[in-house]
Amino acid sequence: MNQPSIANPADAPGHTGQGSQPIEIITVTNRTASCDGGDGPLGHPRIYLRIETDHVDCPYCTRRYRLAESAT
Repeated sequence: MNQPSIANPADAPGHTGQGSQPIEIITVTNRTASCDGGDGPLGHPRIYLRIETDHVDCPYCTRRYRLAESAT
């Protein structure tokens, strides 16, 4: 069974694939972002995502974490 890759969440189950719009775009200043889907107990397990380029999408909820231009 293939496991979703945190580095490439597009292969994760439930990911809507290329061309779909993220539900929310969050700008961050650090290359590591954590996501729990929000909504308290209605969210998803907290995961940590590594931003390798300029953004990364959460494989659970498709939130997009975009690296701020001022970030290193």
